[in-house]
Order: sequence, then C-alpha cells, then structure tokens
Amino acid sequence: MKIEIKNYNGIADCKSQLLTSREAYNFSTILKSGTIYLFIGEINSGNWGLVSAIGGLGRKPISKKRDIDGKIFLDDIEIEAKDLEKITCFAGEKSTNKTIEQQLKLHLSKNNEFKYDDLQKTFDLSQSRIDRKFDYIGYEKWFASLAIGVASNKKIFCYPYITEDIKPLTIIKKHLDFLVKSDKLILIPANDKMIKYFDEKEIEYEKIFYTEKLKELMLEEQKKWGFID
Repeated sequence: MKIEIKNYNGIADCKSQLLTSREAYNFSTILKSGTIYLFIGEINSGNWGLVSAIGGLGRKPISKKRDIDGKIFLDDIEIEAKDLEKITCFAGEKSTNKTIEQQLKLHLSKNNEFKYDDLQKTFDLSQSRIDRKFDYIGYEKWFASLAIGVASNKKIFCYPYITEDIKPLTIIKKHLDFLVKSDKLILIPANDKMIKYFDEKEIEYEKIFYTEKLKELMLEEQKKWGFID
C-alpha cells in the first residue's frame, strides 16, 4: 500500500490520555506500508496534527466539515480523508463499549487471517483483563487497541505524541515488528529524543519532518493560525 499526499493542509485536534494539541499542517510526502515513520518535532510543531490528518482526522480551519485542502492518493487512486479514517487504527483509542474479548472475536469472525489466541499472546493481553471493557484495563488499552486494529484489518496505525515518560508502556518492539511484518503503515509523532530510543531498541524506521527547513515551514503554519506566538 502506498499513500501520497500533495499540499495536504488544514488543522487537526489531537488528543491522548496525557496531552492535547490543536495543530496546523501543510505537507507533501509518500508513505509505504510495512514501514515505521517517525514524525520528529516538539509538541505543537505540527507533526502530531499531520499524523492525525493522515489518519483521516484533518479538517479545514474555516469549516466544521472534516475535509482538507490538497490531494490524497491511495495506491495512485485519488481518495478523500474519510476514506483514510476507515482504514486507520489510533493507538490507545477505544472503539466501542464491548469487552476486549468481544471486540476481538467479533472482528475475527469476519477476518480469519489471524487467530484470537495468537493476537492475545502477540499483544500481551492478560487473561485477567481481556474480559473487561476498554476503560478498565489500564495501560493495556494501548496493546488492546492495536490488537483490535489488526483483527479489524486496519491498514494504518497512528500513535499519539510520544514522550519519554510513556514510551516504555507504548513503544513495544515486538508489537511494532508484528505490524511491520503484517505490512501495516505505522506513524509515530515524537520529539528527537525518541530517535536514540528507537536506535537502542534496534527498531527500524524512517524519519519524516526532521530537517530545519521543514520545521521552519510547519512552525510558520502554526503561527499563521494563531496556535503559537
């Protein structure tokens, strides 16, 4: 799978359990499945907003509609942002009020590529928590969301902004290796300190958004919409 974005611009409201940010983005790039992309930058620099927008959550600043300016291509066919949202899993985000076990078995009944026991083991889902609803499984909600995303055949896996404080509970090499081998596209917004962490863990990745020129362009985009001074 290949995603190409051309002059992709707008804003995105980003949120996780620990952080929130409204960020503008204006970017062009090509992304390929089976790859981990690190979008390097500080919070409010636009990298988290861009990742959210690639997952289909971007919108125009002057409209409540969830559409964007620019063009998006999926395997060389032009699509809309809402088409990306349908194939995206947002790590740490819940989808329904069913238990984790119920969600996995429901999706796997329609997708027999994976087995329930294999996903439970791969994503370290404890037997004592898997029969609980998403809000009651603590840090395992990160793992559960990824497993549910795989079971429901999502193609894009978007992480929220990762800091040093939460990386031990979110960035698990075994999970990322599985997603890469399953030919998923993994997008992770993070600061430059995470580069060393990925190198130490021997996690292969591509860097996006890390040149000084790109940083300057995106900072100007934040100033344009009044998100930073």
